[in-house]
Amino acid sequence: MRKAVLALAALLALPAQANDAEASPTEIEPSLRQVGQAEFRYLFWDIFDASLYAAGETFSWQAPFALSLEYRRDFSADDLTKETIKSLGRLTDWPNAELARFRIALAPCMANVRDGDRFTAVSPDADTAVLFLNGKERCRLEKSNIRHDYFGIWLSPNSNFPEETRKLLGPASP
Repeated sequence: MRKAVLALAALLALPAQANDAEASPTEIEPSLRQVGQAEFRYLFWDIFDASLYAAGETFSWQAPFALSLEYRRDFSADDLTKETIKSLGRLTDWPNAELARFRIALAPCMANVRDGDRFTAVSPDADTAVLFLNGKERCRLEKSNIRHDYFGIWLSPNSNFPEETRKLLGPASP
């Protein structure tokens, strides 16, 4: 279960910085509004708080959205990277070579994270994920259908935390 929690935390982890001038997801992308939120915990530990922002009244895989995580614990970059790739391997049909290529693209975005850091990933289109650390752009990942594959760790029906997924998707989502 700890590895599943690390995987969830991993996808948006970027180098830790002071978060004094943090921009909110709606400042990053003004067309978005919050549609859901969830607290991710493991046993009695707070892991992170997540919020989902959508372009319309409800979440849709076909429209831009953003997922924001505010970390409540420290995680190492190495653990986060490993668990991200492991989760993508479980949730997607990507062959090992494709997972290895994605790991190379993702690794520069990762670093140790600390309590209070906020990472936001914006999906402006189906093939792009733009990652922000405390409101500052840090990384752009481009891959066919990355929207569904990458964000599926939190938002797919097969996520490791279905109750939290339902809360993120909001009350009006299926």
